[in-house]
Amino acid sequence: MIDDQLVRAHRNNIQRYRFLLQTTLTEFERQFVERRLSEEQSKLDTLAGSGSSDASCTKDNHATQLT
Repeated sequence: MIDDQLVRAHRNNIQRYRFLLQTTLTEFERQFVERRLSEEQSKLDTLAGSGSSDASCTKDNHATQLT
């Protein structure tokens, strides 16, 4: 249950950061958001490695969205 809540929180943060990257940002702001996005994705990937089905599904969706 806790894993599901963590997965949801990371997914929401990733969505929020992706939205922010589509807006007008200064270079400093963009670097910050990109760094946070990378950190959130790493945390989600770690959860996916621990066996959470939601996390592994999100990981696959992320790879598809980036290509």
